Formats: sequence, structure tokens, C-alpha cells
Amino acid sequence: MTADVVDALLWRARAVLRLDGAPLLAGHGLADALYRPPRLPYASVLGPLSYTVEPERDVTRQVSLTVRLPGFLAGAPLDGAATVPPPGTLDLLVDADVRVTVDLDHGADGGQPLTDARGRAVADRAQQAWAAALAAPVTTLDGTPVTAQRLAELARVTLRWDGAARRFVVASGRRGPASASSDTASPDATSSDTASSVRLAATTPHAAALGLGDGAITPPGRLARHQVPAPVAMAFDVRVDLWAGSQRHLAALVEAWARVTPTRCQMLLRPGLPASDVPDGAREVRLQARGEPATRWTRLQLEGPDLTDRRTGHPVAPAGGAAAGADGLRLPGGGTATAAFLPRPAVPDPMRPAHPAPAGWSLAADLSATGADGDTRTLATLRRGADPVLEVTLAWVDVPAGNGVPAGLQVRVTVAARAGDGTDLPPATTQVPAAVLAGGARVHALVDATAGRTGAWVDDTGTLGAPVGPVPPAGGDDMELVLGGDAGPQLLVEQVHVVSRPLGPLDHRTRASSAPAGRWRPGDPVTLVRSDDGATPRGTPFTAVVVAVDGDVLTLDRTVVGTWPRHDTLVGTRVVFSRQTAVRRRDDLAANLARISLEHTVSAFVEPEGTSAGARLVERVDAQLLDMPLQPTPDEQPAGVPTGDAPPPPARSGQGSPDVRVELVPARALRSTVTTTPPAADTVTGASDEQG
Repeated sequence: MTADVVDALLWRARAVLRLDGAPLLAGHGLADALYRPPRLPYASVLGPLSYTVEPERDVTRQVSLTVRLPGFLAGAPLDGAATVPPPGTLDLLVDADVRVTVDLDHGADGGQPLTDARGRAVADRAQQAWAAALAAPVTTLDGTPVTAQRLAELARVTLRWDGAARRFVVASGRRGPASASSDTASPDATSSDTASSVRLAATTPHAAALGLGDGAITPPGRLARHQVPAPVAMAFDVRVDLWAGSQRHLAALVEAWARVTPTRCQMLLRPGLPASDVPDGAREVRLQARGEPATRWTRLQLEGPDLTDRRTGHPVAPAGGAAAGADGLRLPGGGTATAAFLPRPAVPDPMRPAHPAPAGWSLAADLSATGADGDTRTLATLRRGADPVLEVTLAWVDVPAGNGVPAGLQVRVTVAARAGDGTDLPPATTQVPAAVLAGGARVHALVDATAGRTGAWVDDTGTLGAPVGPVPPAGGDDMELVLGGDAGPQLLVEQVHVVSRPLGPLDHRTRASSAPAGRWRPGDPVTLVRSDDGATPRGTPFTAVVVAVDGDVLTLDRTVVGTWPRHDTLVGTRVVFSRQTAVRRRDDLAANLARISLEHTVSAFVEPEGTSAGARLVERVDAQLLDMPLQPTPDEQPAGVPTGDAPPPPARSGQGSPDVRVELVPARALRSTVTTTPPAADTVTGASDEQG
């Protein structure tokens, strides 16, 4: 939780501390009085400086989660002489309602000794064959086509090699958080809509060779209850230092911080970004692996393989061979992608500003490209009709060593802009090694109408063009962004962000600091909040508990209340309170550093390390049955044995007795039942230690 507090402050500093025409970085600082930031302006975060326990805020209620453990088919252990079987089939009955036949061919491994490596290879091929079998139409035992949800469960069936026990195991895909219907279903969980089990529908030679026939065990799935201990309420003292080289920059930083972080405010911990809108009634939230929040001045934010606008959901219009890929939009030479934004309203709005960007524009794009000496390519053009507003071009040049620049291939990024009266502003050019852009970099361009100049950056390296003084702002309604356009090297564009203000570049580490779904675990809280600036919560949040994490999807313990659009929604763990305790001015005259320290106390929680399992996965129960006969009468007492000293009969293992059946009953009481066949007097019912 302490790390979450520091990360939340860093996210807030990077999202809201934006200056016109200047980049700002934020990172971890040091409490040492001799510490100095790596560059200016800068925001450093320190914490924790101290902490205190707040027992009056302790949460007394513990969270309980009901989880379905999967049923499985575990084969008999295979000895060292076992070999990989020839081609054959597996005939499986999954969850008591679907029968699937899997065709297996192990190729050159057939007939070879079954080593651990070959066992894993056999399991991998079986998993692929299972997916191929599901590609054909699948029906239940009564001939009804399976639903999409059921097919997704079947796709989660696993076929794996257990190297420790030298056996193959097939597990049901019906596992994870128990839905409301299954939680109230019959406790034995054997009905067709809640059963989780895997059995052989028929014993084929291939199944017998894999040990899935005689000697295999088929424990059914069951429900388990997990309890999450309540967190401990604690208050952490942290500090944010704002550094600048001028009083003007420091004043702008303090004003921006005070606007979103007054003396008492809310703060979202572990902020992340939803990958899609979250509708009312949803039970799942999908998160982006990386990304950046929208600002108050965001006009277009394109993300995803097909560069879809986060606000409208409209993708760009590709042309000339441009196509979406797994990691972004690919723009070959001559390929373009166009996105329109800021449409003119059908009814004039008197509250709408006369110009959407009176101070200027900024554009940022994450991309990668590889070129050769002499290659050029237009990256992006911002225009209104036929009038260009901002244009970014790339040029690859092989430069000799000199002036502190090493010899080699360089990329020159040039930003050109035109004012509203048609005046061409002096271009800004920055240069970086070609390897930087080939590995993926962030290109940032701006046009500042107030100063009459342009700016160009690649990650943290950049420059501003020569100012010519205030100029009329360019652009307006019915704007258009064009990516690519002319011949040249292929571009791979991951995201584009257009802002109606000449902001300096965002800290390039912001996109990687967005919390992915993997940061959550079952039992963690999850909160949805709305935000106008990408950091400050507003309105009433929605809070739930994570019951499962699958890839980039969080499954919740309750349905979502309300609709949460992705463009102004943040996802986190908790919304906590922060209060400002001190403001100190600490300038350094010798280094010409302006500095102000803002001290805050954050009332947060220390989360428990893990969940407390109310029941564990039990593969086999060894129930020891002890016959307790009545005390013999004096006439029945063996000769020579004192009364009451007759030895008890030996215990017998229920697991090894052919007339004993052990059943795990996943009822709410989580009890197990041991039932024996005649004589009826041997029937015993009791709680199992394995169940907890």
C-alpha cells in the first residue's frame, strides 16, 4: 500500500503538472538536503516519511469469496518404461453434458520413451488438438448447440503433464468465481448446468496408454470459500517537491498542483485505464496494459491496433495499404490514416468557445520506424480543410562526428506550423540516433500561438523554435488528422494524442505506469471513478471486489452500477483522502533553483498479504473407519483379559476398501460424507479435516 501511495502521487504529478511549451518530468526524490533533480522543471516524490496507525478507521468486516475448484481427470502414474503412444483418440465427457472426441498424433515422438520433455510435448499437442476439436460445431448430449458462454468454458479445459507424479491431467474449464446461480445450486454440484468434471466417455487404446483408463481418478469440482482479512488503517506522511529554474515556471507548477490537490482531497490508488466502456450490469472490467489519461483539453486520443478514439469509439480511416496490426497501425510508404474531430455543432452553442484552441495545439505520437540515409516521411498533419495547422516530418541522415554528436545514422524531426492569418512560423528541429526511433519512441510537437513558435521533442530530447510574437490561432471546428501520406519508410503507430493547448511533452514513463490487470489479485478491492484530468476523482465511485483475474480482465463479485465511459474513467483499488500539512519554500541560491515542498498525510490502508482459504483442493480422501462395538458382557469377555481392557479392532482405510465410497460434498457447511455399502451399520458421516 505504501508503494501504491507513492505511485499514485507520481501518476498525479505527471498527469496534471503540464506546462505550456516545456516538458516536465516526475520521479522519486531523496530526503538528503544535497539532492538535486536531474533536470528542470521537475517534481520529486518522497515517501513514506513516517506513518501512524488509525484504529478508528479499521474495517471490521472481512470479505468472503466463493470460488469453484475444477473437477479433473488424473491419470495413473506411468512407469519409466512407458512410451509415447501411436496416433489415436481421446473420448472425453466434460461437465457431464458435452462429449468431445480429440484426434491425437504425436508424430516422430510415437513409440519413444516418455520423458518429461516428451510428456510436456504430448500435453501441448493434446491442448492444440482440443482447440481444433472445438472449432467444429459442438453440442450437448441431447443435441443442443452449446452457447457462446459454454464454448468459452470448454476452451478453458487444460491438458497437462504432471512431471512430479508422471501422469497426465485433464481439468475442466468450469472453474473460478462461482456465479450467483451456482452458489445456490445443489451442494454436490452435479447438475448439468453447474457440474465441473472430466471423465472418459469411452476408454480408447490411446487413453489407456496415457494412463487415463484403469487407475485414473476423477474428483468432481466443488465450491471453496476464501476469506480476505480486513486491512489495517494507517496514515502515511509523504512529500512532493516542485523544482524550477524560474519563478514563472514554479508559480505555474504550484497553481496546477493546488487546483487538483487542495488542502484536503481524494486520491485514487493504483490508477489504471479501462480498455473499453464498462456498461451497467457488467461483471467484468478489461484494462489496458499501458496508456495515458485524457486531459481537460484532449480533442482526439487514438489507441489500440486500429487507432480508435477513446471518446467516440470511431477508428481511423485507413487508405493506401495502411492496416491494423497486433501492436499498432502499420503505415507503409504512401499509406494514410485519417481521423476527423471537433465537428461543427448543428445548433450554435453560446457557451462554446469561439475557438477550440486559442493558445495553440500539441500532438504526441508513440511510434517506431526504421529508415536509411536520405529517407523522409511525413508522420502527421493537423489541418482544417486544406489549410495545414501543424505538420511533423521525419528525415534519416548519416552525419559525421562533431559538435558532441557521434557519427552514425540520425533521425531529424521537424515541426512546421502556420498561424491563423497564413503566417508560416519558424520550424523546430530536433535530432536523435536512428536506433531510438527504431526501438519505439514518443514524438511530441506543438505550436504556441501566444509566443508564435513551434516545438519538437523525441522522448525527453527536444527544442523550441524561434518566437515571432503572438499570432492568430489556427484551426477551429471540423478538424482532421492525417497520418502518413507520402512515400518513405513504414511507420508503426501505437497511439496519437491531440490536445487543444500547447502543452509540453508528457513524461514518457507515464504510459508504462498505468496499472495492468496483473497488478490485482482475487480479494483486492477495485474502484471505478470519473475524472476530468486523468488524476482527480469526481462524483460517486463504484467499488467491488476482484474474484478472478484472467489476462487483462478483472471479474467482480457484483454487477457494475452505472455506465462508465472509457475516456473519463479511471480504475484503481481504493479512493483515499489526502490532507496537506505544510508548505515550505526551499530555494538554492547558489544553483539558481526555485523549490517548494508540499507535505501531505494520506489516510490509506495496509492490505493483507493474501487470502485465507476456507477449503483446499483435495484429490483423494483417506477416511479411517473404526468399528466401535459395544462393551462385552462378563460372559462375552475373553478369558484372561480384564473387563474393559479388550483391544479395539484395527482401523481400516476407506480408500482401500472396495465397499467404501468417499464423497466430497461442497455444501455451504463444507462437509464431507463417507458412505459404506451394506451392512448399513457402517455408515458414518463427519467433517473432513481436509475441508477446513
